[in-house]
Amino acid sequence: MLWFNKKEKLALDTVVRAAGKPATALVVETALPPEHVFPATATHFGGNPCFEAGDVWPISAEHQTPYDFVCQVNLNDCPERPGMPFDLFTVFLCWAMVEARKGGELQRACVVRTYDGASPDKAVAITRPPPHDEEDYQVRPCVVRTETFMTYPSLPLQRPIPRRRRSLGWFPAVATAASKFKNPDAAYEASLKRLGVLHDFRSRVGGFPNWVHEDTFEDEDVVFLAQIDYEPDANNCIGDAAPIYIGVCADNPTRIETDFYQSF
Repeated sequence: MLWFNKKEKLALDTVVRAAGKPATALVVETALPPEHVFPATATHFGGNPCFEAGDVWPISAEHQTPYDFVCQVNLNDCPERPGMPFDLFTVFLCWAMVEARKGGELQRACVVRTYDGASPDKAVAITRPPPHDEEDYQVRPCVVRTETFMTYPSLPLQRPIPRRRRSLGWFPAVATAASKFKNPDAAYEASLKRLGVLHDFRSRVGGFPNWVHEDTFEDEDVVFLAQIDYEPDANNCIGDAAPIYIGVCADNPTRIETDFYQSF
């Protein structure tokens, strides 16, 4: 029996290792003074976003409050660049909508803009609107370092199985190997540990997201772009550390889907 278990564990580890996808980790470093100005197309948290002619700073129509600038990512800075038809994206969040916790508002609480061929020559400066409330602006300017790391499919574990579960069933080889064990999900997690995988919630571009709830990108054509996580140095925190998930429609890359989970 011990020989059987060892054989089955080795088989599972082999297919789990093959299921991994490289991603770019966004490593947020020490916060800078509020007045710091980043190069227009640099990857960073907080501070000055990249804008182009015709852009305006996003404002919440419901609350008349400005969105906070969370971060921007230049895909050319990513050692593992995802196949997207744009070069740079910016992320804004309205904290008033986040605090309201209303479904309709939450769907509009995050704004993501994309730029093809972004360059300093095309960038324009837009002054940040004055705050409506002292909590409107929270994210601090921080330098971001990028590095490669491996990501793996995220499982629901003890959470209810969602209507369309994107779990081991979406990875037949892993599902088949894990089904040899009494608890396939536990066997999968044990395999990740044996392989030395840090299955965490770091901010990333590309690869697999690490869901804290069910996968809400249900449409087949939505491609995962990025996960923006709790970053204490940048003071980016939704609830008690919920990530922002960003997906792009493969057939229409101007359509962006976002989601974040408030576990208050």
